[in-house]
Amino acid sequence: MATNSRVQEMPLQHAEDPKHTEDRVNVVISVQNGEIQVKPDPFELRKHLDQEVRWTCTAGDGEFLVEFSDSPFYEFQFSKDAPVSGLAKRTILADDNKVYEYTVRVGQLFRDPGGVIKK
Repeated sequence: MATNSRVQEMPLQHAEDPKHTEDRVNVVISVQNGEIQVKPDPFELRKHLDQEVRWTCTAGDGEFLVEFSDSPFYEFQFSKDAPVSGLAKRTILADDNKVYEYTVRVGQLFRDPGGVIKK
């Protein structure tokens, strides 16, 4: 017995979907006059809104590396190939005074901005 079922495949577009912009904190990495610029610095993520951070780099080929030594996220390293943080760890408490420092590398350049996890 043959069945005729149609399954329409819908591409996952959460990363670029404008209706999810409130779920995302966009951090832009650029290089100006030989120095890395990161905006905003620090980023502010609102945990109760289930926000994620998305890093993008406007310099050269867009390659970058973000690395946390004490990450508020389940992962500690992000790049052009994996630019979205995911949710903050469940064990992280919102604290306006705690700044999570991280390192951004573009080529041989580096900078140490920060991020804050808010309620």
